[in-house]
Amino acid sequence: MNKLTTLTVNLGNFILTVLKLHILALIHILKGGVVLGIFPAIATIWDLYFDSFNNDKDPRTTQFSQKWHAYFKYANLTGFIILVFILLISYEILLTLKVLHWPWLSLFLLFILFLLIGIFIYSFASLIRYDLSIKNHLKQGFFLLLCSIPEFIAGIIGAALTLAVLALFPFLAFFASIPLIIFPFAWFSYQAVTKLERNQMNGGS
Repeated sequence: MNKLTTLTVNLGNFILTVLKLHILALIHILKGGVVLGIFPAIATIWDLYFDSFNNDKDPRTTQFSQKWHAYFKYANLTGFIILVFILLISYEILLTLKVLHWPWLSLFLLFILFLLIGIFIYSFASLIRYDLSIKNHLKQGFFLLLCSIPEFIAGIIGAALTLAVLALFPFLAFFASIPLIIFPFAWFSYQAVTKLERNQMNGGS
């Protein structure tokens, strides 16, 4: 099999996997009554990506339902705790800009919002990688963020580029948006987690 054929087959498998993940995510989001289905679906796709990065294979979509149920409680607790803080800070930013006209405070609050988004991303990476309490997942998310700012920024840029592509090709948004948006965050958070683990192993040896 030549390189072009291999590339075509791999691309076809990736597209098929992304379509499956998107459909499965939508089914399970609806299964959770939308509100309670979103975060477990995100965690499940993230987990399947982590597993595929680790084993250099396509995500195993047959495990989706099992993993979704396993993440249902912790993913919702983690997601909604951070989401509440993100919404509160976002409201405070609007308040300081439109009512109080305190731009410096708004900049500080934007920095806090930046941290919260990072904690959200890395808390999900921690949820997938480690067996911890909710409190410790949040702590680990903050620690991972501090150790991996470049990876976090790269993930944000990757997600922004993905959204730009989806805006140019709306049919992709309809058929594959969920796993495509999660992919850059999963990839760069995986790099961050494995880098930290390697550093800890080297430091302990």
